[in-house]
Order: sequence, then C-alpha cells, then structure tokens
Amino acid sequence: MSGWVEGLATKVAGATGRAELAGVLHAQLRDAFEPHTLAVFLQRADGRLVAMTEVPAEISESLPDDYPLLASLSRERTCVTSSHALAGELAHAPLTSLAAECAVPVLDRRAQLIGLFVLGARRGGERYADEDQRLLLAAADEAGFTLEAIRRAELLADRMEAARRQDREIAIAREVQSRLFPQRVPVLQNLELAARCMQARSVGGDYYDFLELGPRQLGFVIADVSGKGVHAALRMANLQAHLRSQAGSAPQDPLRVLREVNRMMCEAAVAGHFATLFLGVFADSSRRLTFINCGHNPPLCLRRDGSVEWLGATATVLGAFVDWDCALGRVQLAPGDLLVAYSDGITEATRGEEQFGDERLLGVLREHAAAPVEAIVSAVLEAVQAFSAGEQSDDLTLMVGRVR
Repeated sequence: MSGWVEGLATKVAGATGRAELAGVLHAQLRDAFEPHTLAVFLQRADGRLVAMTEVPAEISESLPDDYPLLASLSRERTCVTSSHALAGELAHAPLTSLAAECAVPVLDRRAQLIGLFVLGARRGGERYADEDQRLLLAAADEAGFTLEAIRRAELLADRMEAARRQDREIAIAREVQSRLFPQRVPVLQNLELAARCMQARSVGGDYYDFLELGPRQLGFVIADVSGKGVHAALRMANLQAHLRSQAGSAPQDPLRVLREVNRMMCEAAVAGHFATLFLGVFADSSRRLTFINCGHNPPLCLRRDGSVEWLGATATVLGAFVDWDCALGRVQLAPGDLLVAYSDGITEATRGEEQFGDERLLGVLREHAAAPVEAIVSAVLEAVQAFSAGEQSDDLTLMVGRVR
C-alpha cells in the first residue's frame, strides 16, 4: 500500500485548514482500513486536541490534557493497539464510546503530540498488523507535516492582521496629528516664522500651534505628549482644545491659562501620561518674549552677535501633578535674533550610541543663520536625517522665528 501513502500525502498536502485536513484524513483512513468507528483529533491554536470529525455524543469536543494516553503517546512514536502495554487506556473514558482498537499519534518535528487518530475494530475482523501500523504512522507523519504548515500559515496570517491593524492605527494617528497643525503661519511686522513637523512612522506626540492673543500679540506653542499612536494623537487633540479654550478666555494671562490646562489634564489623565510644553507670547510692538516652559527642551535664542540664550524650564510637566504652578520667563529680542523651539526628536536623534545633540543643532543654525526661516527649518531637518541615516524613531518638530 505504499501507493496509498503517496496518494494520501498528495491529498493531505493540499489542505489549507484543520477541517479540510481532518476531512481528507478521515476519508482516506476509512476507505483503507474500514474501521467501525473513526475519529481524527487535531490540535487547535489554543493547544487542545479537538475532534475534527463526527464522533459519538458521549465524546467531549476536546481530550483532557491529563489523559494518561496522551502523555504516553507524546513520548514515543508508536501505535497503541490491543497488544500494546497501554491497551487498557483505549477502553477508558473519554474514548470508551469509540470502542477503540488502535490509537495513532500525530507528532510535529519536535516530537510534540499535535494530533491523534482513533480507529475502532475493522469490519472484516482483521487486527491492525505491523504493516497496517507502519502505514498509519506514515499517514500520521504526513498529517503532522501539513498541520505544522497550517499552524505556520495561521501565525503568519495573525502577524499580517496585526500589522494591518497597526498600519491602520498609524494612519488614523497621522491624520489626527496632521489636522492639529495650523494651516497657515501668522504674519507679524517684527517676526518672521516657519514651523514644521516631520512625523515618525509610529507617530509620536509632537504638536505645535499659534494662538492669536490680541492686537500684535502672538502665542506659539510646541509640545510633546507622552506615548505614541492613536492614544497620543487623541491626547494631543485634547491638549490643543484645552489650550485654545483657555487662551480664548484669558488671552492676557498665560499663567492662568496653563494652570487651567494642567487641572483639566489631571482630571482626565491616565496614570503616567503627561506633556512637556513651551508657550511663548511675542509682543510685536516691543519685540519682548514672555514664556512658560513646562519641562520642554529649552528653546534657544541665537543672537545676532553669535551668543546663545537658552529658555529653560519655569514649571514641571503638564498633567502629572495636581499641585502645580508655573512662573513667567522674559527675554528682550532684537532685530537679527533667531528664536528656535524644537522637540526632543531633534536633539535625541541617534546614530549608534551617539545623539545629534545641542552642539550639532547650534552648528547648523549658525551655518544657515542668514537664510530665510523656512530654509533654516529644512536645513536642520535634513541634517538630523543625514545624521541618523534615515532612521526616524520619533517626530521631528521645529519652529524658527527671526526678529525683524
């Protein structure tokens, strides 16, 4: 019957799922051995051995993990028949109703039990001879190869579905984040502005905005919300809504604005979620900048004479502490000064163990200080990408203003 094994192997190899595989095996074993009863058990994705073909009602859908016969079959590739030392196990529950005379293990390449054929007495009265058992074990080998292939295909399909869901989540997060960015840059008499966010594939929590706070008063915000993906994007949207709402209520009082924003964030926050934020208010007539830095990377003022002033923290992060306060910082700007705000994705971009860092950022800014602000933004982003060889693990957000 070697031709039978070859035919079975061909049919079994074409099965694309457990039910189809069990159906092929059941038909082939029934026709070849003509047992009164026959059951094909195959391992499900959860590891249980389940009857994949019709069995008597008394047989449970799956075999219990502590069934002694299973442990024995896992240790040796052999058929258990009426002449085997374990023959008594065939008469015990849960196989009693099958009147089993032969049990055949299906093993994977690691010799783990992943299936079981249970055959009753043959209609012609013959016993399961040694040659029959060799054929049954050969059939079990073919079943094992195919079931392993099915399991690999299922794993691949699961991974592909997870990747598809992740890609969809990323697309949603990108769309949410993109809609938060202002569609135009405000025009002031004494400040030329440019800003851009280059989104990471996984979408970080970067956000920037402009707030019109009154005649010749402009607020600008750069922030980084903890986390990534859709949840970070939604927290960005909430932060923007809170900030715009409070700025509309108290446009001349940035301290009050951020105290209220922090309160709202704390009331809605999930533990461990927070935001760093820099809020600057530029008075166009006096060229004076008032600012609050809530734990954000310190923006810098590159003076026309080449000196640098860092606008450090005046408060801790937003949304982490109910008992929270902030202070104002002030700096007088002059024509020719550059004001640069950025997210940590800029200075913490990596190449091996090395970060892009503040000094490289300053170097690019000094080199392009005379260029239009839009060109400065492009130069910095290109330098960061070149440094990290295109590997971008976080959003790159940059805002540049030149005082006129």
